[in-house]
Amino acid sequence: MSGTGRRATLPAVAYRKSSNLGADGLVVHAVGQGGQDHGSYDFRACPGSEVFKRELVAAFARCASASSSWGSARTCLSYAKYLRQFLAFAAACHPPVTSVGRLTPAVWNIWTLPKPRRRQLRVVLLETVTLLADTRARMLAQRTSGAPRTPQRSYSLGEFAAIRAAAGKTVRSAVRRIETNTRLLQRWQAGDLPRDSLD
Repeated sequence: MSGTGRRATLPAVAYRKSSNLGADGLVVHAVGQGGQDHGSYDFRACPGSEVFKRELVAAFARCASASSSWGSARTCLSYAKYLRQFLAFAAACHPPVTSVGRLTPAVWNIWTLPKPRRRQLRVVLLETVTLLADTRARMLAQRTSGAPRTPQRSYSLGEFAAIRAAAGKTVRSAVRRIETNTRLLQRWQAGDLPRDSLD
């Protein structure tokens, strides 16, 4: 409904949301969920097979669209950097990786083992439909691995009050001890205590 109570006009049946992927399939215009401009990312100069580049750039475009969870230009910039590095890495492999379907778990391990932060790129790679099942499983296993986190429990108001009371008691006791010792030291310095005094 519109603000005046009339039914809003729907787009034409043939309407398609404009793509954030350039006509050549190698330039992405990233858009935030609120329509924010998150920059343009050009992958035309990256090395490697055109097919492979287009597959990965299309996946990057889906991740950098308004419907994704990427909430900032900084996120887009970070993933674009990893994608460029990965394209250069894949082109330098022996044999070179020429399509997503040739990306094996062994290649993925070579990419991630020296620098585990590179695993972040799996977000983009998991968007591709031709990724090998065993490579996809390897990426998903890395995402879910690790020791289970112990849930953190908050103190109740009663427990917190008891902690504060115990801490206050400890601090007051320490203050009394320091004050007593300070007075004793002052008496000794003033000559009020004989040398053989138990104090």
